[in-house]
Amino acid sequence: MGSSVLCLKAFAVQAPVQHSKLMRRGVARRPLRLIFLASSLGLLFRASPAWRDDSVAFVESARHGLGLGPGPDGFPTVGPLTGQSSRGVSEPSKGFEATWEEEESEETLWKSVTAFNAACWGATYISTKAGIDHLATLPLLPWVLRSSTAESARTSAIVGSLNGFAYAAIFTAYTLGTTGGKAAFICSLQTIVVAACTSIAAQRLQVGTVVSAVMAVVGVGFLELAGGPMETSAGDLLCSAAPVAIGIGWYMLGDTMKKYPDDTLPSLAIQFVCFTVLFATWILGDIGWKHGAPGIVDWLGQVPAILQTPGLWPPLLFSTFLGNVITMLLANRAVQRIKVSEVSLISASEPLWAALAAMLYLGEVFTLADCIGGGFILTALVCNELWEEGDAEPKGAAMMPEVKQGRFPRFPLLTSEHRTSEILNDL
Repeated sequence: MGSSVLCLKAFAVQAPVQHSKLMRRGVARRPLRLIFLASSLGLLFRASPAWRDDSVAFVESARHGLGLGPGPDGFPTVGPLTGQSSRGVSEPSKGFEATWEEEESEETLWKSVTAFNAACWGATYISTKAGIDHLATLPLLPWVLRSSTAESARTSAIVGSLNGFAYAAIFTAYTLGTTGGKAAFICSLQTIVVAACTSIAAQRLQVGTVVSAVMAVVGVGFLELAGGPMETSAGDLLCSAAPVAIGIGWYMLGDTMKKYPDDTLPSLAIQFVCFTVLFATWILGDIGWKHGAPGIVDWLGQVPAILQTPGLWPPLLFSTFLGNVITMLLANRAVQRIKVSEVSLISASEPLWAALAAMLYLGEVFTLADCIGGGFILTALVCNELWEEGDAEPKGAAMMPEVKQGRFPRFPLLTSEHRTSEILNDL
């Protein structure tokens, strides 16, 4: 009937085919479920300490002997409760060193969580292509109106609308001749968009981030474009709007989640609601424009029959909840703990995980081009880890638990005499 109907019908046809391939591998199908279930529960369990209120970290620092409070000159002091060194400079306590070690381990954890998200998104590509992500809105409705500030709610709505616009551009590009592999390659350009946003915000070129993003895009190109048609079409031009919207959305989401860390669930709920509204408007508007009101009624009448397709519901529920609700919830938390450019870059490895899953569970061949593409993506991740960019882009909340509480800025650990002499010298 219309492009939107074709999307749903395509899903109804493709899902049983993919599902039947897995059924023929009955030995592998059940372990796959157990692996995904165990991985998701294990990561959620390991990530649970990161969900604690920052005051817990503040109390832990006090247990290790870090004293806070005004000094003799009225300036805040930081130092062990037991005294100071003979040189007049406070010695960092074991608790302070432990805090930095915890921050490093927490950062590693959330990078692993982001890689897990990319693997899940790669395994649920059919649901993304069919546009059924809006089903993830239902379990999040109770949190829609619980944002802490109007700014947080407004930014979340913009991010959700940008994602919806990106999906609409991709769906329309499919109808204009863009292949799925080419669309995946074009969407991987979002890593370069995020790198550009961070460079503009830092007012200097983030060379390591840009180089890593370019390498990741080259890797996706090997994975998705090898052996496929290279002719350009009008759909390719339209699809190029998707990475711009996705990249800007990633950057805005990272900035908002760092400002309002308690708005994870409300922000996610608003994003999905805005996406659902935009998606439904696009579907009904497309059908109404081509077929009028009778066409909309006819399409709504076909939905129950499509949902009764044999073998549809297991991958549908898996894709909706694990592939969207849980992973996006973890992604919203990840951008609070690590740099959004790192989240964007790790997410670009999604085609690699999809290729590996197809090789392991569908019997597809992992070609030389796939190996080269995977090598580029892994090299990009290593390059991003080793190429330090300084503090131009914040990684998350302030490192020191005292700063997290907003007690004072991060100053060197000096005694009141040293601070007084520094102030007099400045005068």
